[in-house]
Amino acid sequence: MTAVVDLTVGSVWGKWTILSLKYIEVQPNGSRRSVVDARCACGNEKTVIAGNVKRGLSKSCGSCQRAKLPTTGEHVGEWTILSVEGRYANCRCSCGNEREVFIYSLGRDSNSCGHGNDGRRRAKLRRIWQLMIQRCTLEGCVGWEDYGGRGITVCEEWRSDFEAFYEWSIEQGYEMLSGLQLDRQDNERGYSPENCRFVDSKTNARNKRNTVMVTAWGESKALPAWIEDSRCVVEYATAWWRIRKGWQPEEALGIRT
Repeated sequence: MTAVVDLTVGSVWGKWTILSLKYIEVQPNGSRRSVVDARCACGNEKTVIAGNVKRGLSKSCGSCQRAKLPTTGEHVGEWTILSVEGRYANCRCSCGNEREVFIYSLGRDSNSCGHGNDGRRRAKLRRIWQLMIQRCTLEGCVGWEDYGGRGITVCEEWRSDFEAFYEWSIEQGYEMLSGLQLDRQDNERGYSPENCRFVDSKTNARNKRNTVMVTAWGESKALPAWIEDSRCVVEYATAWWRIRKGWQPEEALGIRT
């Protein structure tokens, strides 16, 4: 077999850096071709046809050609781009840490310096904030009909300033792993510090517009709450069906099937 000529390990061809030499690769149809292992400037590694590399027909993996190069002052995740030098960008994280980051990792593998739980908590709350604004302002997005479509809004303080929402969330005791969800106490009013709170998923589910409220034994509670009450002896589906059919609440909840 004849070794691939001129493509030496470590040599650079376009954005490819040759990692190793291969000889002949046999294809499923029986044909043969000379190939090499190479790493693109963006970090992707591939096996490429040696002749295509030598003739300039293959200069990169293709993915990085479509990637937008960062510019000074641009924000990518928690990073602010300070300067770009070759394949690396000098970045400042929202926590103040500065670091040199491979440009093709920005927005993919790297969105912050990884500053512990605070960074992950900030990223989680930013996502909650973004989704809150989207469903109240972007017609056609998921949830629009139940929010913006019926007049639910986000207060100006939160809509224009993530930090205001973040600080309020921390004051409310939000923790990333707590499972707490953003809830509006009055479902007819919008998102604001006065009307919002963080609650567990069970409480949130009971405070929806379509939650079935039942008054029995002199108490009014959401149907899921009644299912946990010792006076209720049936499952949710049975109780819901009976209520829909017009049963008296005490009978719907208190008579076994």
